[in-house]
Amino acid sequence: MSEKVHQTHKSEYQIRIDGKPVYWPNMFDKSALEKYAELCKENDGCYVDIVRVNTQILMSQFEYHQMKRHFEAV
Repeated sequence: MSEKVHQTHKSEYQIRIDGKPVYWPNMFDKSALEKYAELCKENDGCYVDIVRVNTQILMSQFEYHQMKRHFEAV
């Protein structure tokens, strides 16, 4: 079994058109804003937004097994 990360938190940015991601800038900077403006012009009439997506592991298999052992002992 390969070594897995049990706790992680990561953030990424997405530019979406009508809720569908179309561009993933590395950071929210001037070039991301320029791409956003370009996509707004190209997609007039569509809803274009920039979102930050956070991913955090709340329960991994490791924590599951720890809780399972605790509740089985009760």
